[in-house]
Amino acid sequence: MENLKKDDIEIDYVFWHQGESEIKKANKLYYQNYNNDIQLIFQKFLTNSKKTKIGMALVSVCNSEKSKSLINSQRSIIKSNDRVFFTLNTDNLGSLYRYDGCHFNSLGAAVIGEKYAAFINKFNK
Repeated sequence: MENLKKDDIEIDYVFWHQGESEIKKANKLYYQNYNNDIQLIFQKFLTNSKKTKIGMALVSVCNSEKSKSLINSQRSIIKSNDRVFFTLNTDNLGSLYRYDGCHFNSLGAAVIGEKYAAFINKFNK
């Protein structure tokens, strides 16, 4: 971030797409830490540039199970800052798109890439 600032480079958009593979062991403290950790990372981007916005995806499926608590945490992060916005919900991509019931295979990555490309094209109009 310091090098970007030094070189007078500003980031317009960051797209955040992250789930959690430890979801089965999660408790209330886990989700509080998740929220705090993501907020800290986002603040580094947001304080570096007043024009940066962050698009966050809803991502919770792991071991072929959805996590309502993780989705709620992600929605809370999106709602907590007017420079953070919703992009995609990839929980609807089933086992055909995942190589281990959690992480995306090449087909899943292609579908997600197409969705992000369409999303980015909206900004260029």
